[in-house]
Amino acid sequence: MNNTDILATDLNLCNVVVNPLFIETIAKSYCFEIIENRISNFYQSCFPFNFSEITGAKYKHSNPSGINKKTNNFIIYKNDFQVMDSQFDINKYYTEAEFLCNVKRLFLVLRYLNLDDDYTQLTAMVLLNIQSSGAYKFDLNELIDRIESYEALPINEALIYLKNRNYIFNSDSKIDNYEFLKQLREAKLKYKTWSQLYAIKNLVGEAIDEVKFIDRRRLGIYRKESSIYVSDLIDKFNNASLGTTNLRTAKAFLETHKKMVPEFVQYNMRIIIVRNLRCHNSSIRKLSNETGILRKNLAFYINLKRDIETIKSIHNEISFYISNIDMLDIRTNGKYSVMVSNPLHFTSYSDEDEK
Repeated sequence: MNNTDILATDLNLCNVVVNPLFIETIAKSYCFEIIENRISNFYQSCFPFNFSEITGAKYKHSNPSGINKKTNNFIIYKNDFQVMDSQFDINKYYTEAEFLCNVKRLFLVLRYLNLDDDYTQLTAMVLLNIQSSGAYKFDLNELIDRIESYEALPINEALIYLKNRNYIFNSDSKIDNYEFLKQLREAKLKYKTWSQLYAIKNLVGEAIDEVKFIDRRRLGIYRKESSIYVSDLIDKFNNASLGTTNLRTAKAFLETHKKMVPEFVQYNMRIIIVRNLRCHNSSIRKLSNETGILRKNLAFYINLKRDIETIKSIHNEISFYISNIDMLDIRTNGKYSVMVSNPLHFTSYSDEDEK
């Protein structure tokens, strides 16, 4: 086996460190060169414009399903889905080995997705586009000969290129790689915020008539900094609904509530307690002895004044941003700003506005 054969074996694995001497050998064969002035941060697909429309061929496959939300230039899905894509960026700098790995993936995925078509000819069309529009020089005939040797590989070899993903880029605009990653991070953060708002919307609505408390850990928020906007909104809601953001205090209240409500119903004491026992220590002591509820919990329970207007405003705010999540300017550093100039707008926003 000569040096070139050894390199070819390594390149088939695409994860072996290649000896630089072998790179030199293969480079002489393919005449591979980088065209420096064509290297760019802007992504350009290896496929010519309207390739699928002209040829009827498929060059990628994905199976997204389930809950999703469009934000910025992305559609973000709740669950990952599988993607097989033969594209690569032809404005990017690659080593010889990296370039050939991309070409191998191009051929194997095109073959897998287009078995009934002349996939070798389809691959040649793409290589011709790479040669004319990409940042590389190479011997086209030599490279096509190399690709034909991949015919011996099993059809299912393409399955090694399946990836899990939870987004689709949904824009024809051209952005550089840095901006793409920045927008993707922000889109995922907005989707997470949208999901959290969606999860608490009904509970906040119920709190207009019932006592409710939100434990943000149930939403996967263990550190406030990981979701500042939703954490601030939850704190505001808990204060309005229950007069506290403390989970232990909230649990004590809800346990008291659970014990007290049957007593109120049975003895019709609700009006009496609220009107006459408020801050009367002797009456609270008596009630504590009768129910077994701590006096401090009874005092907190009896003296609670809920802010219903604030709860309504929070519910309207949540409804608004569920429908207009892109108007919430959330940054990947955790900071956010509400892009509605008049906060009173939320007092008049209702579910009807979502339709």
